[in-house]
Amino acid sequence: MKGCQIDAAVDRIGLRLLKQQAATGDKPGYYELSIERLCEILLIKQSRSDEAYQSYGLSAANGTTNLAVYRALIRAYPDRDRRRMLLDMIETRGNKGKWFAAAKDAGFFGVAIECAAVYGADPSTLLRAARNFLGKEEKLTATVALLALSSMQLSERWWV
Repeated sequence: MKGCQIDAAVDRIGLRLLKQQAATGDKPGYYELSIERLCEILLIKQSRSDEAYQSYGLSAANGTTNLAVYRALIRAYPDRDRRRMLLDMIETRGNKGKWFAAAKDAGFFGVAIECAAVYGADPSTLLRAARNFLGKEEKLTATVALLALSSMQLSERWWV
């Protein structure tokens, strides 16, 4: 066998073993996320990026914030539609209000407004965004400022 054929065979065997190990829950020395990430890498290496994205990409992407998670996903899949990936992440991971910053930074202002309108968006984040986009994106600025004020009025805490 040639080197690349051996690599492909090893990758197929490794992927099968990792999938089996992940399915049984028996992961000695591995974290579930590490196994998912490795499976994703093996599938991408085999030119099966659609399968990698659907099976592992959405759950294996990680970061300290939702914005970092989104950026990790677009680095892993640069050819995929970024808006669709953001919507997939929101659907998969939930807590739509916490995805406001990722949507805003990606330039998907309609999605950002939808995220801001859901309970869970931090009013201080919304006010900062309104201030930063003042004079640039009027609809975003006005909407998130009003949503922030509404959220502040409904909460027990008040920001000045």
